[in-house]
Parts: sequence; structure tokens; C-alpha cells
Amino acid sequence: MRSVFILVLLLTVQFLFAQIRNPFNEEILPFGKDIELIQEEGSFNHHKATYGFVNHTKGKYALPFLSFCPDSANSWLVVLNGGPGRSNIRFSFEIDSLLKKYNILLIGYRGVDDRALEGIIDENDPKIQRFINKNRSKYSTEKIAGDIALIAEKLKISSLNLIAHSYGTLVAGELYTQEPQLVDSIFAFSPVDASRPMPDPEKIKFFVTSILDSTAHKVNTFKDTLLNWLEGPLGESLAMGFVASMYTKKDFENMLKGVIRGDMNRNDVIQRGEKYLKKSYIVDLALKVNYIDKPVFSSESIYNQVTSIFHQQISRYLSSDSSHLGSQNPFRRAPVSFFIPKYEFFYTYSMAGQQLQKCECGHADLWKLAPKFVLEIHE
Repeated sequence: MRSVFILVLLLTVQFLFAQIRNPFNEEILPFGKDIELIQEEGSFNHHKATYGFVNHTKGKYALPFLSFCPDSANSWLVVLNGGPGRSNIRFSFEIDSLLKKYNILLIGYRGVDDRALEGIIDENDPKIQRFINKNRSKYSTEKIAGDIALIAEKLKISSLNLIAHSYGTLVAGELYTQEPQLVDSIFAFSPVDASRPMPDPEKIKFFVTSILDSTAHKVNTFKDTLLNWLEGPLGESLAMGFVASMYTKKDFENMLKGVIRGDMNRNDVIQRGEKYLKKSYIVDLALKVNYIDKPVFSSESIYNQVTSIFHQQISRYLSSDSSHLGSQNPFRRAPVSFFIPKYEFFYTYSMAGQQLQKCECGHADLWKLAPKFVLEIHE
């Protein structure tokens, strides 16, 4: 009798844990044996939208997505924001102008938007490393690209256009590699080099000298101060705070001038870096990128030191095996338009004749202008 009770209890627990949950409100979704997709009407950013959930892993997590379809005759545009460690269920720009030409799909990033990684970030490093080693393929960029293809299939969408930024460009390139017939075009804003998703010291140098108007005295003052700060405790947090300031031109300008004037102290930069160093970014990057090349420098400089520290931090959980690195440039044959800002600080892909420097702005600033540049191409 006791063995029967234990068996019933185990089956009950297994049933409860197998339920698919709505990642927005934790309610159980009515996924059945033959149900893989659920949709319901709603709104998002004041626009009529359809909320969708797909049982993407055949497990207890549901992957959310949003679709905006003002005109069934319009082409479909998938929005792929930057990351990793951040939700893709967000808009970093106004979509009103895009909805006049496109229907829009906003598809969650697995691991983040299905909440599969919740609880992992607070564990100790050895446990995180074991989890990453076991689950690299489960939460990879390749799997995210597969999720997009799966949702397109479920919605009976035969062709997609992709508008992508930073990490999102890696997803776009991977989707094209997997399903080239599905992708009509790619608009790649600040396309990060998958083998080196880190700051380029030469670009950092250009960024600093340009903003300080190439005044040698100011540049040297800043370099000396940064070098002195990096030699103290918590140098890794300071370097990451320096990098975190570069996402927008205005933030970087304020940081540079604040350091020179003395308005910003070492602690201020460290605090910014510690926010950036949250494990959600590093753990998710290790799951989605898996391996990166070590930086190679042409000369010694303070900017090389910043890049080296950045590489050390994001490499904490990465694989040392480069055999699965994949294509060095997934955009080689893709129908892609590149948009790179003047003040870009990441290593980016080099495609002769296709890089368009579209603004006197920085990495994140360009993404806010993305709809404008996409629509300009079609004028």
C-alpha cells in the first residue's frame, strides 16, 4: 500500500512540475498533449497585439512572443534587441512608422523570457559552471534562432525580415545560416563580431580622442587617471564601468569630462561597473556564445588593458573548446544592410562596401534611430 502511495505521489509531482507557465503572470497555461501554441488578444505599448506562447522545449517553460498585424498584406519584421541577459520583449524605439509598412514579431529570448534561468544567477560559481557545461546547447544562440523559425512555422509565415542590434545581429546571422529561405533581408545595427564580442581598443581610442577634441593635454590627463585607477582594488569593476559608459555618446562624454574635471571619482565608475557585471549578463553570454577568441593587440595602451579585463570577465564561464565556434561571418552571403555609428566601440564585422555610417552617435543611440534608416532604404 505504501509503495502505491509513493508512486501516486511521484506521478502527481511530475504532473505538477510539467505544467507550462505563463512567464508574465505565472498562471498555468492550458497546453495539452496536442497543443503547442496558445494565442490571446491584448495590447503592448498602446498598440493592439496578440500575445503568443509556444511550448518550445516540450517542458515546463513557455516562450512568449508578441505579434502586431495591422495589415495582413504587409511583410513581417522580427525585432531582435541586444543583450544577452536582457529580455527581447521590449522596444527600444517607436514602432508607429514601421507598422505602416510591416507587421512585427517580437519573440522572447529563451532562458531569459521563458524564465528558465531564474534562480541560477544567485548560485555559487562552481554550481553555475556545472549548469552552463550541462546546458550550453539548450540556451544557445542556435536554439534562439530555431525558436524564431518554429514560431514562424506555427503562424504560417513563410518569409521574414530581421531588424537586429548588437547581440541580436548574432541571432539574425544564425537564423540565416539555418534557414536562408526564410529570411528576405537583414538590417544589422552595430553587428557584433561573434568571435570577439568585446570592445575594440582602437575604437575606444578614437572615441576618447574625438570627444576630447584631440587635445593632447586632456587625453593624457584622462589616460593617466584611468591607468592609476585600474591599478587599485576592484580594477575589473572599474574597467567594466568604463565600458558601460560607452553605450551612448552622451554618457561617455559626461564620464570623460567628469573624470577630467574631478566631478566623477573612482567609486562612481566602479559602482557603474558592478551593475554591469551582474551575473545575468555573463552567465547568459556563456550559454549563448560559448567561446570567444582572445584579443590580439597591435600596440600596448591603456585601451588594450580595458579590453583585456573585459575579456577576462566575460570569459569566466566560457568553453575553452573552439571546435564548435561555427562560421566566422554568418553574414557573408546574407541579404544584409549594415549600420555602424561613428562612435561604435565593439569589434564589428568588416564587409567592404556594405557598412553605412549613419549617425554621429554611439552604440545604443543608433538603435533608437533604426526605424528611420530602415524606411529610408525603401524610399
